[in-house]
Amino acid sequence: MASRKSFASAILTAVFLSSCTIPPGGLKLAQIHYSQLGACTHTQLPDGSTITAPASHAIVLFRINNVDNLSPGVSWNFDPRLLQVNSPSDPQSNLGGNSPPVPIPAHTNVSVNRPVGIMLETVNADGSDASTYKYALLYPNVPPAPGTIAVNDTLHSPGFPFNPDCNKLFGG
Repeated sequence: MASRKSFASAILTAVFLSSCTIPPGGLKLAQIHYSQLGACTHTQLPDGSTITAPASHAIVLFRINNVDNLSPGVSWNFDPRLLQVNSPSDPQSNLGGNSPPVPIPAHTNVSVNRPVGIMLETVNADGSDASTYKYALLYPNVPPAPGTIAVNDTLHSPGFPFNPDCNKLFGG
């Protein structure tokens, strides 16, 4: 009986996969390269206003290094304010501010070099545990943007700093 179920499952999987179509040349995804910088609880913005994370929250800082749009044949605007930490169902808030989107022409690799802070819930009341995790960023599928994949350029880093003052993580 178990072998019939396995055989039936294999057939259903083959039928499902045969209905998927991958374009010639493979999937053409734009790659969003980023570095995780650390975690903090408050920051002063260039306009003089401050953002302070409530208890059991932290601001996780990232730097968006570049967007590799060499394969996709479409121009689009990359808006760092749309980035989310995986899993997007977790409570979070992108603190992207008023920065304008970055134009990404087709078949180019564009330097972005822009910070992004995402406020997340933490276990520790002071938010310090947020610096112990490696976060994966997601960019929603927002036409005309092509499909994207975020690449963590600091994936092999042994850890990330925690400093209550976000500006100190930027060396400011």
